[in-house]
Amino acid sequence: MKAIEFRRILCPINFAEGSRRTVEGASVLAAMYDAELRLFHVACGGRRGRDEESRDAESLISSLFALTHTLPERTRVSAALSHGDPTSEIIQHARLMRADLIVLGSERRSMPADVRRTIAADIATHAGCPVLYVRPHLLPSLSQKAPGFTEILCCVDPASGARALDDYANALAHRDHARVTLLNVVGADEDTSESPRETATDVNTHRNVVQVSLTGQAGPEVVALAKQIRADLIVVGAQDEGSPERTLGSTTAHLLVYAPCPVLIVPRARTAFPMTSNRLGAEDAKRISQ
Repeated sequence: MKAIEFRRILCPINFAEGSRRTVEGASVLAAMYDAELRLFHVACGGRRGRDEESRDAESLISSLFALTHTLPERTRVSAALSHGDPTSEIIQHARLMRADLIVLGSERRSMPADVRRTIAADIATHAGCPVLYVRPHLLPSLSQKAPGFTEILCCVDPASGARALDDYANALAHRDHARVTLLNVVGADEDTSESPRETATDVNTHRNVVQVSLTGQAGPEVVALAKQIRADLIVVGAQDEGSPERTLGSTTAHLLVYAPCPVLIVPRARTAFPMTSNRLGAEDAKRISQ
């Protein structure tokens, strides 16, 4: 199986207070994988003259690059703009640039039910690549770690037979520097007589892996364990196991609100659910490479 790598990282920016820290966090992954980091802004507004749009575009591009002043000089950064619906434009641009990862920062702390109706939720469930969701105030500890992640908690369901989550956790362990905890949460009404409470297993001789099985409600159990082991990344699926819906799963929504670290959301399939854009292929987006 071909190793998962991140060569092209898309980082949408809305110029909120935590935008610079979001860019710094994305740059850590870019440095780990020698990836291109693409900053992307979706502008909204009414009709304007071409000269006015050109001036606005130049100003916005300059503002995007201003967020990169604290990054290492060797970081490969590009910037692009688009106009329209943010969700559709971000998904479309990720497809056009063949992004391997989307990094989304959010200052909001809504309730889980509200998170499932956000732009971030739509992107996570329709994009063709994983989405790293971060609350910027959690990023300083990440941006200060040159090796990247050191304690990864991966939510898995052995009954599903899916290996995508574990594959991404392995890739983000970054050349075996991190410990990966594979967590399976079993409902209280399920038979757990044959499931070990906790076992340490050398699943891969080149990385430190721990397998854990817990009983309870998935969201709270994941958050509690993440705090206990001081995880700096949680890997989870976009939808709940067995759910036919194309909406963000309840467990994932819970993690986006209460997780003590960034959350990597992996789509159910390697190909995206289709989401049409009102401006399919529209790139009044200016790309300028640094």
